[in-house]
Amino acid sequence: MFLREIPSKGNIYYSLVHNVREKGRFVQRTIHYFGRLTDEQAENICKWIDVFPKGGEKFVPINNWQDVKKLASFLHGETALCHNFWRNSGFQDIFFQALGLDVTKMAELIVLNRMVAPCSKLHILEWMQQTTLPFLLHLNANRVYDNMLYRAMDEIWINKDIIERNIWERKTKPSINGKCQVYKDLTSSFFYGKKSEIGKYGYSRDKRPDMLQVNWGLVVTPDGKPITMEMYPGNVPDKNTVADTCHKLKTLFKIKECIFLGDRGMITEDNVRIVKDHKYQYIFAEIEDNVKEIIEEGLSKKFEVIDEDMSACQIKKEDEKYIVIKSKDKLIQDIESRERRVCEGEEILNAGLRTVKNGTWVKHDVVLKHLLKKLVKKNVDTYFELHIPPTPVKEFTWTRKKIEQEKIDGIWVLRTDLKQPMNEIIEMYRGMWIIEKGFRTIKSVIEVRPINHRRKNRIGAHLFLCVMAYYLEKEMEEKGKEHKLEMEAYQLIEKMKTITFDRIRVGGNDGIDSEVITNLSLEQNKILDALEISKKGFNSVEISNIFTGKNVV
Repeated sequence: MFLREIPSKGNIYYSLVHNVREKGRFVQRTIHYFGRLTDEQAENICKWIDVFPKGGEKFVPINNWQDVKKLASFLHGETALCHNFWRNSGFQDIFFQALGLDVTKMAELIVLNRMVAPCSKLHILEWMQQTTLPFLLHLNANRVYDNMLYRAMDEIWINKDIIERNIWERKTKPSINGKCQVYKDLTSSFFYGKKSEIGKYGYSRDKRPDMLQVNWGLVVTPDGKPITMEMYPGNVPDKNTVADTCHKLKTLFKIKECIFLGDRGMITEDNVRIVKDHKYQYIFAEIEDNVKEIIEEGLSKKFEVIDEDMSACQIKKEDEKYIVIKSKDKLIQDIESRERRVCEGEEILNAGLRTVKNGTWVKHDVVLKHLLKKLVKKNVDTYFELHIPPTPVKEFTWTRKKIEQEKIDGIWVLRTDLKQPMNEIIEMYRGMWIIEKGFRTIKSVIEVRPINHRRKNRIGAHLFLCVMAYYLEKEMEEKGKEHKLEMEAYQLIEKMKTITFDRIRVGGNDGIDSEVITNLSLEQNKILDALEISKKGFNSVEISNIFTGKNVV
């Protein structure tokens, strides 16, 4: 049985058609002619047909079928996909063991919200009521309030180490082949408000130095799966976090051997010693100003071609070696970066020249003081030589200086105690891009910022649950690629957006109510198969049983 469209003279008419078998062949018989219907009526009748009453159930008289209403509609596809994947991936069991059932439900609610439609904790409850999550999680939507979320976040942060250790033991560690490599990096996120025990002003990766911020970092495996999330006050530099990370890897995660990889913000002699004391090997990017002699020695050597972008040479020093690398991409970046800074400096000087010409600055010392102050603030004072005449100053000139830094454009240096070949070490370090990609995903897709909390526990729990959403998306992508679904997790989730769960009434006040879910498309079927998610949760009858409490899926 299906609804047939009959176009005529610019209008569309509808009739209900049924296939019947007569004399050994199928013919179509019109059961009822509706005439013209609204789009909503036609859609709702199609949905009702999908759950057409079986034998023995109440049937609606034909003459009342014009009175078709949608009583309620709930978003189902995205939330059901993520809910089932959360459970299938083992997160439900891991959180339940550490937190109990009630807090685990709140944790899942927040994580799924970050994956599907990120919003503040105050708006999560409104979003939840638009979805089938209250039924999937067995929550009474009218009895869930914001303080339940906040109290759950406090509990989550207290038990964070237990959760991370269990995820490591059950999920991450078994997937590692060979010696463990760990990549560490830090970023920052600003938040609103002026009062927080952990919020500080500092170097802002978000380009918001006017806002309080928190620094937080990830330690991940080469495939980007987080081992731990760390949080620090907003003014803590990267180099002050290495000791805590090594201690945690050794004591909490029981990692006896690993290769620790960090960028140049973490390299100090103390940190190298700390890594060695933990019996870990390391690869650090060096700060160019700290290894000028190494660079000069390297430039005098013959460079080996690594790939079309870079070439390198190595210099051995006792039990370590330095790898000096020439990169075409970095050369372009260094030149462009310097030119931007020079332009900023010239804008300062031109503005100063206009001030001198209008008579505001006259004395030589005053002109020099103001110009240097502004140039130093932008860190571009070394690019210019100023020519300021004696008082009274009516104008001045400047020339561009060639600085020593230009000699090492495109050069970067790695420091390591590994014995592997140079190209293998470079390839290992290039894996740092995976953590940068993770930060971009957490900040853009999962929308970790802005942070609308001020208590340390809740800021930490917010960051941690965003990282859990990222971990879940990483696994979702891997699962999809195993079945040749070359899509990112947010795209897989987006594909399920069209699936809704609707309550339909046919036949007016004397009619019947039916629950119906949007039919799965071919692509949606492929996604469920690839992620190994049962289609039982996308079946109208099964979902209807959840709504009525007859069954638990």
